[in-house]
Amino acid sequence: MGEDDGSPCVAAEFEEYARRLDEINERRERLVKASRDVTIQSKKVIFAIHRATTPQALAAAAQQLASLRSHHITQVARELSAEDYWRFTRAHTWGLQEYVEAASFLHFRQTGGLLTLAQVNGAFEGVTDRDGRTFHVHAADYVLGLADLTGEVMRLAVSSRGSVAAAASGDGDGGSAGRGSSKQGKRAREGEEAKGEAEGGRAEGGNAEGGTATVGSLLVVDADACKLFVQRLHAGFSVLPRSSELSKEMGKKMDVMLASLNKIENVSYARFVRGSEYPEDLLQLGLEAKEAGTERD
Repeated sequence: MGEDDGSPCVAAEFEEYARRLDEINERRERLVKASRDVTIQSKKVIFAIHRATTPQALAAAAQQLASLRSHHITQVARELSAEDYWRFTRAHTWGLQEYVEAASFLHFRQTGGLLTLAQVNGAFEGVTDRDGRTFHVHAADYVLGLADLTGEVMRLAVSSRGSVAAAASGDGDGGSAGRGSSKQGKRAREGEEAKGEAEGGRAEGGNAEGGTATVGSLLVVDADACKLFVQRLHAGFSVLPRSSELSKEMGKKMDVMLASLNKIENVSYARFVRGSEYPEDLLQLGLEAKEAGTERD
């Protein structure tokens, strides 16, 4: 070939292509790592919410979630611009779904309600993408994260103890609180009641039919409230149009959601039918053992 046949220009073009591909691959790797960190930290928040039996513990979980946004979500956002969200979606979607699951589970424990997409994105104030715009989670990742929420609500229903009516009246042990003996629980409740009377306030009764009550300043959610919440979610998901962003994942998640709903309904049924036949502690152990056996299968 002659020197003026354009070969140097072609080589330069391919060197530029190689540079761009390397940059894309490096960004994808950074996103995968950042998304993995988001997933890990989100799971830690979920575990903390499950363990929380006081308002202070829930507040600590909320602080963990805020730290997750300011550090790990920010790392994801810095790698993305508007069009890159979909270009690299397979690299970051799992982390964002897990974050939505953690945020919505915290909201459910705090209010008994559903966290909206506007509320999710409203918490990202100060988190900006590569173009300097406020970062937002797309509706597809929000919906897929909500689908995973039902599994955590199911675990909360299994671990809940007693009814809301009992918790509100002081006859229960406050949702998913520790197991202790009945005598210890009675002494603890008597102490709380005496303290409440001395301060001029008592535990506020909630809506026993709705399955939520406020004991002190902690919202107690029982199996009936979990059942109603997941039933409504499942009904909403059933009429959701299957867009291209949802079609691959939604089928499997709907199957898991239905299985979670069935478990919650079984727990609610067992408490209603068997509650008068067995002591609460024994009934709770049986329900948790059954759930553990189901998960192993």
